[in-house]
Parts: sequence; C-alpha cells; structure tokens
Amino acid sequence: MFSVIAEFVGKRPYTVILVILTITGLFSSLLPSMKSGTSMEDFLPKDNKLVQAENKVTEYFGSGSDVEMVLVESKRDIMLPSNLRKLHRIVMSLNDTEGVENVFGISNLVEAVSFAEYHKPLSECSDEEIEMLIQDIFFNESFIELCTDSKYQKKGYADIEKAWMVDEDGKFQILIKLRDLSEIGDKCIRPVEWDVCFLNGLAPCEELKINYMIGARYEPGVKWVVGNGLLNNIKNILRRSEWENNVYLWMKPKNFSTYFPIKLEESSFFFDFGNSAIVINLSKDELGKFGIAPKFNGNRLPARLVNLSIKSRIYRFPWFGVGIKGEELQRFLNWIEKLKIITRAMERRGINIEEMKTILSHLDANLTLSMKDLNGNWVVLDSVNSTRYILIKPPFFNDIAESIESMLSEDGKTTLVIVQENKTLGLNEAKKVGKELCIKIKELEDDFHMEITGGSVISYQIDVLTSETNKYIAPGIFIVIMLILLIHFRRISYIFLPLVCLSISIVWLFGSMVLLGIKFNAISVALVPLIMGLGVDYSVHLFYNYRAELSKGMKPLDAIKTSIKNVGTAMFLATLTTSISFLSFLSSSIPPIRDFGILCAFGIFYAFIVTVTFEAAVVYLLDKKKKRIVSPDGKRLSLGRGMKAFSSFVLKNGKYVAIFLTSITIIFSYSATKVSYSFSMEEFLPKNTPAMKTLGKISDLFPSASRMEEYILIEGDICSVKTMESIYKIIENMKDDKTIARYPDGRLKVESILSVIEDAAKINGSIIEKFNLDSRFIPRTDRDLKNLLDYLYEREPSIKYVLHRNRGYDATLIRVHLVNEEISSEFTKSVYTELTNDVISCGNVKVTVTGPISLIYTITKSLTESQLKSTFVCLFVAGVVLIAVYRKISLGGIAMTPVILSCIWIIGSIYLLNYTLNVMTVMVTSLTIGLGITYAIHAIERYKLVLQNSKNGEKVVEDTFAHIGGVIFISALTTIAGFSILVLSPMPPEQQFGIITALTIFYALVTTLLVVPILLLLYTRRLKKSERK
Repeated sequence: MFSVIAEFVGKRPYTVILVILTITGLFSSLLPSMKSGTSMEDFLPKDNKLVQAENKVTEYFGSGSDVEMVLVESKRDIMLPSNLRKLHRIVMSLNDTEGVENVFGISNLVEAVSFAEYHKPLSECSDEEIEMLIQDIFFNESFIELCTDSKYQKKGYADIEKAWMVDEDGKFQILIKLRDLSEIGDKCIRPVEWDVCFLNGLAPCEELKINYMIGARYEPGVKWVVGNGLLNNIKNILRRSEWENNVYLWMKPKNFSTYFPIKLEESSFFFDFGNSAIVINLSKDELGKFGIAPKFNGNRLPARLVNLSIKSRIYRFPWFGVGIKGEELQRFLNWIEKLKIITRAMERRGINIEEMKTILSHLDANLTLSMKDLNGNWVVLDSVNSTRYILIKPPFFNDIAESIESMLSEDGKTTLVIVQENKTLGLNEAKKVGKELCIKIKELEDDFHMEITGGSVISYQIDVLTSETNKYIAPGIFIVIMLILLIHFRRISYIFLPLVCLSISIVWLFGSMVLLGIKFNAISVALVPLIMGLGVDYSVHLFYNYRAELSKGMKPLDAIKTSIKNVGTAMFLATLTTSISFLSFLSSSIPPIRDFGILCAFGIFYAFIVTVTFEAAVVYLLDKKKKRIVSPDGKRLSLGRGMKAFSSFVLKNGKYVAIFLTSITIIFSYSATKVSYSFSMEEFLPKNTPAMKTLGKISDLFPSASRMEEYILIEGDICSVKTMESIYKIIENMKDDKTIARYPDGRLKVESILSVIEDAAKINGSIIEKFNLDSRFIPRTDRDLKNLLDYLYEREPSIKYVLHRNRGYDATLIRVHLVNEEISSEFTKSVYTELTNDVISCGNVKVTVTGPISLIYTITKSLTESQLKSTFVCLFVAGVVLIAVYRKISLGGIAMTPVILSCIWIIGSIYLLNYTLNVMTVMVTSLTIGLGITYAIHAIERYKLVLQNSKNGEKVVEDTFAHIGGVIFISALTTIAGFSILVLSPMPPEQQFGIITALTIFYALVTTLLVVPILLLLYTRRLKKSERK
C-alpha cells in the first residue's frame, strides 16, 4: 500500500498538494458554523434515569442556574436606615437591567414589612420608622413585663401590682397580679372590671384607628330584659343569681366621644387565687375581626399595641339586673331623640345618641344591653401606665427574620443581593446580561464595595479569560515546537512545513466537528495540543528517515519514496493503535468523552494522511533541484550516537534496570489503588477569576447560600390521598438521615406539597375544616385534595416550586436541603444511599431520587466503570492488532509492555499529585496506550529492518536505537512541550490534563528506552536459538 502511495507522490506531487488544499478549503468553509460552549448538561449521560429526572425538575420547577449573587460590603452595619435605603436603590437599579426578571435583597424583605405596617414603600419611611420595622422583625419576646406599681389601694382586688403578656405555643395571655383577691366572690356586690387599654399603632386604615380596652369583667347576669317578654323575665328572676367571668372589647372609633363594649365569645379569663392574679386568654383571630391584627386573604397583618395602661374599675351604681334588647333600645333612642331636653341631659352624661344609634346598627338586634355597657358608669380605682408595647407578630415575620439572618454576615456589615435572570435566555444572551451586571455593579459602587458572581457572570469572565489565554496558548505551542525542530533539524522548511500540515489537520478536524454536530467545549481545547503533538511525531519520523536516506547519497525522489515505505507501516500501525485507544472512549457514559474519542481518532488519521501525502510532496518539490541537502556529521556528537550509547548502557546493566523499574512500578501501583474519582462542573471553573474568588467568599460568609439541594421527583397521579400518604412516609423515613439539614428546632429542612399545606393551614386555620385535613395535614378524600390543590395553586406562589400542573397535577417535588459538607465520594454515596432507602413504593406514581449530588455519585461510579472498561478494551484490541500484524505474540507483547507500565505509573502519579480522575483525567489510561505505544511500534519496525542485515543481538538493538532513539526523543520532546503549554490554561482540568499528558509521554519515552532494548535483546537471542535448532 505504501509503495503505491510513494510512487503516486513521486510522480504527481502537484496533484497531491492540490487535492489536499481543495479538501482544506471545503472544510474551512464549515468553520464559521462551528458552535462552542460548555455546560453541565453536555456532560450528563442522556440515557441515565437520574439525568432525565433532573431535566424534568428543571423543566417543571425551574433552575437555580439563572441566579447571580452580588456581595455587598459596608464599613458600617447594613441594617442602618441609611444603608438600607442605599441598598434598596441598588436593588431597584439592577432590577431595570434587560434580561433580569427579579432582584431580591434584605431591603425587599424589610419593605414587605413596611407595606404590612405602614402601607408604604421603604423609600418613604423615616429613620425612626425603619428602626421600628427592624425591631419588629426581630421581636421574639414571648414573655413581657408590662408594668409594676407600688401604690396602695384600699380594695385588694383593685390594687394592681404587676402585669405581663405571654405569647407562646399558641397562647396569647394577659396576666394581672393583684394585691388580694379574697374579697372577690360573696363579698363583691357590684360588677368589677380589669382593663388593658391601648391603641393599635399599626392600624391598616383611618377607620381602624381605634382606642381599645380589653376588659375582664366579673359580673352578675341580667334578670329583667326589656323586650324579652314577661314570662321569660319572671323565669330569670326565679333562677339563682350566678356571677360570670366575661371578656369585653371596648372600642372608641375615630371621632367617637365614648367607648362601647362587645363581648368576646372566643376569649375568657379566670382567677388564679393561689397567685392572686387574673389570667385573660385572648383569641388573635377574634381580635382580628375588630381591627387588631386582622387577616386579609388568609394572611395576618401585624399589630403594635401602644399607649398601654392597666386599670381596675368598679360599676358606680347598685346593680338591679335590668337590661334591654338592642332593637328596643333602637326604638327608644328614635323616640327620645325628639325630646331635646332629655337629649341634652344625656350628652352632659357623656351619652351621644347618634353614636349609640350608629353602634346599634352594627350589632345583633337580639343582643342584650345594660347600664354596664356605658363607659361613664364605671369608676377607675387603680391605673398603671406601661412604657412597653405588645407586638402581635404575623408568622411570616419569623420567615423574614430567618431570611435576613441568612443574608447577613456575622458582623452585620456584608449582605447578599440575589439577581434572578429570565429563564428563557440563551447561553450567549445570559453572558451579555452577566457583562451588563458587572458594569452596573462598578457604576453603583459608592459607600459600598460590591462584587458579583453566578453562572452568567462566571461564563462571561471565563470567556474573557479564555480569549486572553488563547492568545498565547496556541502560539506558545507553535513557538515551542518550532524551537525544538529548529535546534534539531536546523532548516526553516523543516520547521514551518510540519506546522502547516498540523494546521491543515486541525482545519479538517474542526470541519468534521461541524459535520458531526459536535460542539467545541472545554474538553475540545485538548484536541489542538494532542493533534499537534502526534502530528509533529509523524513529521519528525518522516524527516529523520528522509535525511538518513539522503545522507546515504540518495536523490530526493528516491529518498522520499523510501521514507514513505520505511516509516509508513510504523506510522500506520501507530495511527491504528492510537485510534483504537481513542475509540475506546465510546464505552464512556459521558457524551463529550465519547465525542473526544471520535475526534481524536479523526485527528490522528488526518495528521497521518497529510504527512505521508502533502508533506512528503512539498519536501520533495523543495529539495528536488538541490545538489547537497544534508551535510556529513563529521566529528559532531549526534543524537543518534547518544541514543546508541544509552541503549548499550541499558543492555549492559539490564538487571539493575529491571530492579529499578520493578521498584518504581510497585510504588506507583500502591498509589494507583488510592486514586479517587470526581465529577463536578466546578472542576472546569478557573479559581483566579473575580467571580470565582467572590463565590469562595460567599461560601465562607454565607454557608446557607451554597447549601446543596437534592430532589425526589414524583410523577403520575398526584391528586391521590395514597400519594400524599406515601410522601408523608418518605419524609418520616428521612428523620434518621445524617446528611439532611435541619432547622434550629430540629425539624428536617425539607420542602414538599405537605409543608406548603401545613404552612397555609397555620396561617389560615379555616383550611383544616374546609378541606377536611387530618392531623398530618392530608385531606381525607381525593376530592378534598383536588379542591385544596386548586385553592392553593391560585393563592400560594410557593406551591409552584413543589407542584406542577399541566392539564392536571402530574408531578410534585420533595426538596431536600443537605448539610454543609465538603463534596467527597463518601458524602455523595451517603446522600444517594440514604435518600434511595427513604423512598417507598407510591402505587401508580413514579419516584426518582435526583439532584446534583446524586448525579455526581452515579456519574463518578459510571466513570470508574467506563475507565476500567475502556482501558481493558483498549489494551486487548491494541494487543490483538499488533500480534496480528507482527504475526508473533512476543513482538506484540514487547510493544504493549511499556504502555502497561506507563498506565500504572501515570495513575499512581495522579494520586501523588493530589489530583482526581475527572472527566478530563479519566481518559489518561487510554491516552497513555494511544500516545505511548507509537514509540514502541517505531522501535520494533526499525528493529525489523536492522535485523535483516545483522544477527548480532546487541548490535541490532544498538543500531535500532541509534537510528530510532533520536527520533523518539525529539517526538516525545515536542509532544511534551505542546501539552505543557496547557498549564497556562485558566481551566483547572485542562491544566491537570496538560501536566498528566506530558507526564504520560515522558513515562512512555522512559519505559520505551529502558524496557524495549532489553526485551528486543532477549527476543533476538531466542530467535537465534530457534534458528540454530
């Protein structure tokens, strides 16, 4: 085959060059269509059920990848009013950025409370109001001493000593300590009342700016009710008189001159005679009906009870037990209103008829009223003012306080602002948003120091850094290779021609990427040094052999033909075995690794074709008219002589070399057993970009911001009580998991449809009865469940993070927050194993554990399996091919021995260098086989040629390495130099890949020069023995 190629190149060199350039032109036309970019999704195996579930989670419930984080640092406390206003302006400005959907920070949280308390935005609040807002957010006093009093009152039951407020475990109580309660009971002949007087400082509207008194009244019942009928009244009189404990809410609306009472049916009080105190139990829901922390759309508003005072009063007249129905009183007032003298007299007593008529119009007509309901008929015995206030705090205040604490550093001088981008943005659009945000952050810096990080910003900065780095990586590879070739060959054509051939091969390769629809990603960067390194090897072998033939006196045409024939087979075998090594990547579950293997095989084949055709033709045309091309070496010590001397030394000290190799191999073998695997997108991120440094600071200052989340995706019939019960059992199973985060009270930090229902029920208790919920907050029937989900889906935005609705409710999600722990193989295994064990069968629904950690675990496990598989497949196929070509098992074994040793050495080196096997370095064993086997193949091919002219074992081996040793050395040197330039890459895996591959080439060179001479000598001796026989 190579004889035919050699003849064609010799006869038609211009045709060869024209064909190659035409093909190059066609491939070049495809390059503008090449796509580039690296994303986590590219590295996920599409047929993996966890990956499919993760994609559905993103599709149904959104992703956190479209979030940027702004780190805001101040010299003073962030929560100062002036700083909060500045922060709010920054949030508003960032929110106006095109492509930004929402911006969220501490100022938004404080503003939510501002609207709840003052009904206006944060920007319109005074410093005092903002300070009070912050005080209310973090208000957590469940026991407050309202007042103390040392003044003496004659009546012990009226002498107030102390008062407290208790608000905990669902109880809302006022406790009033009195000097002596012994007179209460038989000795008490007139009604007595203990009042808590206050004003709601957070009235939601003008109409609700009401003065209140909560009155705990000890009173006898009404015996005679006007409008109740004679017979009923006689029956009441005959009954035994009973004193009652009732709680009233006295109200004095705006512009009213007096208070009027309403009996509270859901509140009560009792006497604690042992402690000489009265205990008033109040219902927040009932108070809300009268403007004190009312509910709107199921959410309670806050109330701040100010101007507090505690009073004791006694009814000023003897009690005759007479009352009147509301409708009768209304008629009476209508009649008496006509009598001006009586009206004026009543007004002098503080009774306004118009006000009474207004009040009666809002009350039940059958309600019984009496003289006790006139505020002017009560005499104050003792009164104590309080400097404290009572805050009736809505449940969402606690959530806001927790969120603020999670977004504040410990010293309170640093905070986070979250920027939510539009989920519909493409990769390039997101990068533009990231760039715009970086510019805005610099413009908005004033008293604050601000830094930004996140997916789009990191991508933008990586692009900038990569663009800058690529300006010297590719040229650096060219320059290093040029210098090595110049030093060795000392001819300009021998320097530039290989580089032209490499450029052609790379153009062909990139064109093939477009045809195959393969995107240029982070792994693809390694293609350039790989193809350049191997392509230069081919050029070096061709030039070296060509110069050797010229030095024998051959003409350029004969020299180039002989060179193609002599090195063509070795180069083809090297191409074949290297391609087999790279194609073994097809067994990988990671798509980019499979693509990388295919592209490497194409690239190596292209480099081979271009070298034996285009390069050979150009060399011939350049030299065909020259008389003398190669000068004799003279006395100069050539590289060939040096390699001959080195092989002679190896052969003479074979035992020591064997001991050295064995010792090194044992050390590396032990290290190889300890190497670990990893898979994470963070591995591809450069550590020295501003965004990555900021990300590190955020992880240190705000551990919860970097806390990971795992998911349990449930698909199918969600509107089933059985499904809800299964979800409840799954969450119950999590209680003994060690990897799940917990709230301060020990509850699991898990969000699900059940937690949304529970939170909604706590805010709006009517949900429990309305939708027939049991103690687990699960509706008792499927119909109730469907109605509840419909109700919540329209009112609770948070439900859309755990429930998906298409035509029906077809998926729900359990979000599991993990503890803050370094990602390790043990941690990922524990997370996945625990969650998998927690899952139970859920009937007609499909349950899948997924999430970043689960993906890392399953994919690293897959990497382990695929690496072992590809290594064994590669070794087996390469060995079979070599044995088939050489038709001798021994020669195939000799070629494979250096490669096997190099594989062991390089895996051990990965551990010693403190690296892991990731998506880049996992390819190292196959790369070692593919790159390293070429040196042994060239040595064996040259050995076969030398063996034809001599049978002296040592001389054959020495002559072999005198000819091929220098070529191997220069080839290895250029390849090592090419890959070493990757150390300058901003991507950590590419840096590691460059170092590991350079080491791989070095090990392959060392093992070839140390092992192959000894094995070839043993093979020659055995061959001579067999010939004698």
